[in-house]
Amino acid sequence: MKSVAQMNIVDIFAGPGGLGEGFSSVRSDDGCGSRRFKIVASVEQGKHECQTLRLRAFFRLLEDAKDTSSYFDYLKNPTAAMLEELILRHKDAWALADKEVIERTICSDSMDAIISEVKSRINPEEPLVLLGGPPCQAYSLVGRARNAEIIKANGEKWKSDVRRTLYKRYLDFVEMLRPDVFVMENVKGILSASLPNGASVFERVVSDLAHAGTGYSLYSLTTSGDISQLSPSDFVIRSEEYGIPQARHRVIILGVANRIAKIPRILRKRPDQIALEKIIGDLPPLRSSFSLREKKLTNTASEWRRFVTEVHKRYSMKELEDLPHSTGGEWVSYTGKSQELSHWLQPTTMDGVPNHQTRSHISEDIERYIYYALTTDAFSSSPKIHQLPIELLPNHKNLIALKNSKNSHTSEVVKFSDRFRVQRKSEPSRTITSHISKDGHYYIHYDSSQARSLTVREAARIQTFPDNYRFEGPRTSQYHQAGNAVPPYLAYQIAEIVFELIN
Repeated sequence: MKSVAQMNIVDIFAGPGGLGEGFSSVRSDDGCGSRRFKIVASVEQGKHECQTLRLRAFFRLLEDAKDTSSYFDYLKNPTAAMLEELILRHKDAWALADKEVIERTICSDSMDAIISEVKSRINPEEPLVLLGGPPCQAYSLVGRARNAEIIKANGEKWKSDVRRTLYKRYLDFVEMLRPDVFVMENVKGILSASLPNGASVFERVVSDLAHAGTGYSLYSLTTSGDISQLSPSDFVIRSEEYGIPQARHRVIILGVANRIAKIPRILRKRPDQIALEKIIGDLPPLRSSFSLREKKLTNTASEWRRFVTEVHKRYSMKELEDLPHSTGGEWVSYTGKSQELSHWLQPTTMDGVPNHQTRSHISEDIERYIYYALTTDAFSSSPKIHQLPIELLPNHKNLIALKNSKNSHTSEVVKFSDRFRVQRKSEPSRTITSHISKDGHYYIHYDSSQARSLTVREAARIQTFPDNYRFEGPRTSQYHQAGNAVPPYLAYQIAEIVFELIN
């Protein structure tokens, strides 16, 4: 195949654009730094995800035109009026960005219309790469536990759950677009999931993908060899081994059209793992705030500082020299540098970061966060919930017996015993998932003086989204988007392999 300047990307089930961001960040070394991959369509059903995708597509166009000043003006003041002004100033660029995003639900009834629209944007003379991770709740371990209850209560509901067969919609795109290469991502639980007849879901998926279109060879990105020589576990990418600051383990399948004779290389492991502190430790420290449900405490900085100081005295001899004053915001002034991945996380010079605002918490949770952070710092391990002092145990149904006991340090097994967890500063974070949008209990900041859970920006950094990547929508949606994405820096490394393969 002759050398090509740019390749088309179709990103389906795009979420906020993690895969697309990684691929579109690969640039040429010809002196002009042009993009190797061009996103022609991002298909996503979520309203706020689509807003994020449009804004990022818009930024890429402005960045290529070296005219980003008005974009950063919007980041500093992300109001509807500022966005309208930004759009009016760059009408043509916004029209192109808007066209790139297809806000549609991918289902059997919509396939013909979506694929027809996507096809109209593809140049058949240019190589095509298909990206996507079909929603995977039905295959996640927690999702399957819930589904077991559904099957028991209503088997028909389980059989009709479209989340179980969304990979078939991905397969439809492979069949009808016939890309040169595809990248499919899913949760590790798919390896052990089974169909109602007992057949392996993973074996069915790889068989269907291999025989789609004109045929594909499937490869692991971590282990060399033909698929017949590999075990399902060989398709699991442990992100922390490849420069991603979190222990995110996902199945990624690389499909290469049989008409391409080359064999892809595998990802190159990094010799060490990135500690969380080296990724978020430079960000401006923030305090939490009291929930509106609090009746006994006023939500002021002085009241918060008094409360936090008292809790620290109760559980530690640690002297608090300086407590943060701010709870952050949609834009927080800042001029620091991360110790790791700064070239990726901070590719442009900015005097602040977006989406860096703390949650509010009830005082009982703030006290638990402080205790967890102090204990983790002292013993290098986040305690289990049954190891909490009696007075800190939550009023959950499965903890009633534990609370009524004389000693909380019991060997009794408690469901979701690590419902609360500190992300240790000296090692990669645990997996950032969409559950971070529900509450922050599993994502407690390691600094006890901040007494809070992670912000959207901290979650985004752990996911390796650049600081100039703004998540649109309400904060709950921002968390959900950050947690659902493929880490862009991992996608970038995969994109380099794909480019070498096609070019």
